[in-house]
Amino acid sequence: MIRGILFDKDGTLVDFERTWRPCYDACALAAADGDPALARELLELAGQGADGHIGPTSVLACGTLEQVWDLWQERIPVDRAALNRCADANLEPVALTDVPALFARLAHLHLGIATMDSTFQARRLVELWSLDVVFCTGFDGGHGEKPGPGMVLGFCAATGLDPSEVAVVGDTLHDMHMARAAGAVAVAVATGASPRKLLEPRADIVLDELDDLVDAVRDMKRT
Repeated sequence: MIRGILFDKDGTLVDFERTWRPCYDACALAAADGDPALARELLELAGQGADGHIGPTSVLACGTLEQVWDLWQERIPVDRAALNRCADANLEPVALTDVPALFARLAHLHLGIATMDSTFQARRLVELWSLDVVFCTGFDGGHGEKPGPGMVLGFCAATGLDPSEVAVVGDTLHDMHMARAAGAVAVAVATGASPRKLLEPRADIVLDELDDLVDAVRDMKRT
């Protein structure tokens, strides 16, 4: 029986493209000192195609901002503090659905958020949308990074749940691998950077929309 759900943030709760592409564009232009050609080169170096599409297994889709800066540092000197400030100033989360309403429908379960974004941005989202969660961490929250199991195990420690009672809901292979590594149920949503065909071999369940999760959890309980 599922008693807890650990959500990824970007691509799962938050519209990845509409939230992150403007942020990455602004940061690349800042790093390139206003040179649009160099900014495009930096974005492509981190996984954005010439058509603007972000590769589903790229650092832009699955990594941390620090990992993005690391890649850019191989091309040009970067001011990490300035880029972090740029990201914070340009990161405006766009919801994929009515997330507060969804969380209210799942309020009988333990809910948490685990993201490869910063813990600051994860908590900012919780406050912005008034979400009731018992656990909230980013890559810098002391629980390790995806695809390792640490974030799931931290959620279990906070809730007293066994990993088998937890569903990890995410949109990337990193999320699915994290779930598998911890012994949790891997629930993919085809709403982010990764297409369904990429997720299906690694997920227990693949949902087309996040709102389908309520019925999916109910079905899990029946089985």
